[in-house]
Amino acid sequence: MSRVFRLLLLLCLAVGLFGFARQLGVRTDLAALDPGFRPKVERVITRLEREGHTVRVVTSWRDPRRQDLLYAFGKVSARLGRSPGTLVRGGGSCHNRERDGEPAAVAVDLRPARGLDHAAQVCFFRALGAAAHAAKLRWGGDWK
Repeated sequence: MSRVFRLLLLLCLAVGLFGFARQLGVRTDLAALDPGFRPKVERVITRLEREGHTVRVVTSWRDPRRQDLLYAFGKVSARLGRSPGTLVRGGGSCHNRERDGEPAAVAVDLRPARGLDHAAQVCFFRALGAAAHAAKLRWGGDWK
């Protein structure tokens, strides 16, 4: 199978999966975080904003069905030599945690709120890593 065909197939799959996935539960508000975790995330965001960064919460809590779609997409992506994104099935992610039937995620995805060039993105994620460490949190840049 040619490289171009595989990339087109991946793109079609991504559009289909994520179009469907939008109908599944996903939260972007900090209220969906575990009450013990939320203040740490708020400190990280406050520090980043104080340093001049504009922060967007991409995902706080997500439905396990959406997690399964991300996992499936990751498997296809990995076969094409790309980053898998997530290696965790639905129900096993820190984004899927609940307490008394209500979202209580202990993971959050943060991104710059506006498009940045590569150098500015590097600056943002370095600042995010420093802020996360200051709040005694692990962040994606620590993963191997």
